[in-house]
Amino acid sequence: QQTLLERVRAAVYQLLRRPEVQRHRAFAEAVARELSLPYGQLSATFARLSAGSTLANFITAQRLAYARELLASSRLGVGHIARQLGYSSLAHFSGQFRRVAHCSPSAYRRQQEPASLAMAEPALNDASAGP
Repeated sequence: QQTLLERVRAAVYQLLRRPEVQRHRAFAEAVARELSLPYGQLSATFARLSAGSTLANFITAQRLAYARELLASSRLGVGHIARQLGYSSLAHFSGQFRRVAHCSPSAYRRQQEPASLAMAEPALNDASAGP
């Protein structure tokens, strides 16, 4: 049964990163198809095995974790990230993101910039040191 949770995690991870856009409302069904299980059975089993957390909540959390990853590591626009993650509305994406991160996607990106600049500084200093 623990294996099922691991398979769900892997399927969600892989589906989020596929180039074709998976619509937000159809994503849970796509996970079920990926695992060759009926959605109702997968959803009920997931809730039982994960101490009451729903499959939908898990998927949303993973989608927003990937959004944070993309905001921190890419220059993709917020609207592009929202579409890539299957949101049909930038407002819906921003609202969900704000509930989890307690700031807008753009503000989150700005907060991440000092960390990426700090990581790049040693490389710049090493390159300018010369022989």
